[in-house]
Amino acid sequence: MRKILVVGIFLTLVSGLFTGAIYSLVEEHRHSLARYAPSTEEELLKSERMGPVRLSKREVDELLLLWNRELIELERLQWIFTASFFIGVVFIFAILLKRGSMVKKFDGLFLWIITCCMVSVEWVIDVFSDKYYGGRSAIMDLSIGIFVGTIIVLPILFFAAYRTNQHELALKLHRQKWVSYLSITFAVLSLLLALVIGVGVLMTPDLSGNIT
Repeated sequence: MRKILVVGIFLTLVSGLFTGAIYSLVEEHRHSLARYAPSTEEELLKSERMGPVRLSKREVDELLLLWNRELIELERLQWIFTASFFIGVVFIFAILLKRGSMVKKFDGLFLWIITCCMVSVEWVIDVFSDKYYGGRSAIMDLSIGIFVGTIIVLPILFFAAYRTNQHELALKLHRQKWVSYLSITFAVLSLLLALVIGVGVLMTPDLSGNIT
């Protein structure tokens, strides 16, 4: 394993998640524009079926100006993050095809650090989306997906960090056993957290059928 490969995978993953978040924001803005300023006959008919707009003309004009300004910025960011994602994928494959990808000193510790950084990804994306109108609701499904995915992946990655450090110890690259203790502790704690959340979700009654 090479540290540069781990960083490449992490940054590529973050770029992909930001691409998805920005796509959701763009679609939300386009939907809002179609609702308040329909540009085609189909959009006009759909807007009429949704009922009259409960805003004054001044409020609508201000929102349209805001949405158009944000849409331009979001489309620019979408291009940047999409390009970054594909560049990252190419970079990862290039590293994997090269020789010298064996375990190096403190790869386990580095993997543990990167795994800890993953916990903040959802928060960073939420903060980013809050900058835009309706951002929180636009990325709600994605945010839930990131949270669930993180809960599932954390125990696996922490255990991988433990195994990597154990391999480093066997190769006598260093003598830092505390990295293994730290990694396995976090693996167990994150697994217990995943189990607690999973059991809590399964035991939560489905009230959707009682909502009227």
